[in-house]
Amino acid sequence: GGVWTDFPVTTTVTGGTFETYIVTSQTGTAQLRMIDKATGRTSNLVTVTVG
Repeated sequence: GGVWTDFPVTTTVTGGTFETYIVTSQTGTAQLRMIDKATGRTSNLVTVTVG
């Protein structure tokens, strides 16, 4: 288990879904999730591969 890193992304949920994008120079596999700071609810965890 690693440490979660916060990064500033804003998006809107419509019909139970959302989309956004990030730009990174890190390659490899990363796990991402969104957190609603107002409610503390989190999205499902997704694994992405960059590079």
